Amino acid sequence: MSDRCAAAPGTDSAIPTRLMTEPSLAAMSVIRTTRHDRAVHEAIVRVSGAPLSPAQRVAGDRVYGAAPSHVSLSAMVSGRCVGVLSAEVHPSPRFSGSTIVIARRISASTEPSVLLALLAQLDQLATDELGARRVVISLVGSTQAELDRAASLMPSLGFEPSARPKVPAHTILLDLRDGEEALLRNARPSLRRSLREVARLPIRCDSIRSVLLVDRLKQIKQASYARHGSVPPPLPFAGFVETASAHPDAFSLIGLYRDDVIGADSLIAFEFTSFDGRLATSEHAGMVSTRVDGRSVPGGYATLWESIRWAIRRGAVAFDLGGISMPGDSTYEATRTIAQFKRNFGGEIVTGLEREFVKRPNTFTARLMNALASVAGRLR
Repeated sequence: MSDRCAAAPGTDSAIPTRLMTEPSLAAMSVIRTTRHDRAVHEAIVRVSGAPLSPAQRVAGDRVYGAAPSHVSLSAMVSGRCVGVLSAEVHPSPRFSGSTIVIARRISASTEPSVLLALLAQLDQLATDELGARRVVISLVGSTQAELDRAASLMPSLGFEPSARPKVPAHTILLDLRDGEEALLRNARPSLRRSLREVARLPIRCDSIRSVLLVDRLKQIKQASYARHGSVPPPLPFAGFVETASAHPDAFSLIGLYRDDVIGADSLIAFEFTSFDGRLATSEHAGMVSTRVDGRSVPGGYATLWESIRWAIRRGAVAFDLGGISMPGDSTYEATRTIAQFKRNFGGEIVTGLEREFVKRPNTFTARLMNALASVAGRLR
């Protein structure tokens, strides 16, 4: 979720929601961009103020297939984007034709009226079009007060705190207010060494703009998980490419490329980041183990550092490294190298700044599927 969005050339690229007045909020509309990984096509549909045509209303399994899809909702006031919500649409593993809609790490600092409008539109979309059996929302904030304010809005939309949340209990926050040099001074020496090593190699960071790299992104993510003995969840990479291209002030998809390799295999690491006007967050990342000129490439350091620099240029005051495990956590042994990697950037370890909410849409289909799941559970 973001209160900074792309604008037309020649116009102000961002409009903070705190500058909006109540009359302008009353005129807010929501634009939907949907990216389907299977078909790799997009449709931009105005969903506020007019019903969708039959061609625009498509059932989940006829379009989404077995791959996840990506939905981006943009709140618009007088032609300007004032908020963005990004969600993944996953086919239900147990019920054909139904989906699970997941909106991760929505910013709690978003103006409440904008947050409500986007969440209400996502809820309607999930229920009426996507056949959602479950909608999962996670809110992330930089303070408990900010998080409490956003969480207080959730019951009005029928969301309840998740009984078994899957959000990380701990994360690392970097203070960006003093700039790059201060970050490097406060980071561990291994970060500075890694960045110097990257500068000596024929590799470069650049934006990922082509959906032709979707398969390569999947390979990189699989390789990252394989190093820890696990398999990644399906992710809508085509949607990430589209979202970062459509909203370059709110989302960033940075890749690390080899200059001595041609084609998709030149991409060896990536980092997908969101920005809400105050807090930037690492959403997804991955790298393949690579040696160039006989040297191991510290690709994860390069793409994360470039994403931090991207956030600083856009005025972010803090950067959330996306969660870490701690000693005593059930996942610590499997992911301890990831935690050590993130700690090399410095920052402060914080706890409890992300909360998860869930809703099962109140439709006949959803109720029937929930009942069948309950019966199936008792029969096992």
